[in-house]
Amino acid sequence: MVLPGTLDAPFLRFYAETVGPYWPPERALIDDAYRNLDFPFAETRSPAFHIEVEWTLPRLMDYLSTWSAVRRYQSVQGHDPLPALAAELAPVWGDAAAARTLRWPLFSRVGRLH
Repeated sequence: MVLPGTLDAPFLRFYAETVGPYWPPERALIDDAYRNLDFPFAETRSPAFHIEVEWTLPRLMDYLSTWSAVRRYQSVQGHDPLPALAAELAPVWGDAAAARTLRWPLFSRVGRLH
């Protein structure tokens, strides 16, 4: 996911450092855009795809609360890491009820069968 402007750095730090150790190992496949999977086809370049949404800060926090890494963090650490992230994002976000454009890439590998 990419947050606009100065919101991106705190979000990426949260993703990689705060809850990063709590992602399941197979999450690395997504982070690597599936490049390390065996692919027995002649690979063809595919167009870039992404999801784009207009979310408020509370909606973003609701979404992040569904992440398996956030839930594992909560279970292991005994507290929720999201309030600290929300507090870090809030001054940069501005009005929490204001929607911001958020986007994240979708990955695919396309190939031809000869």
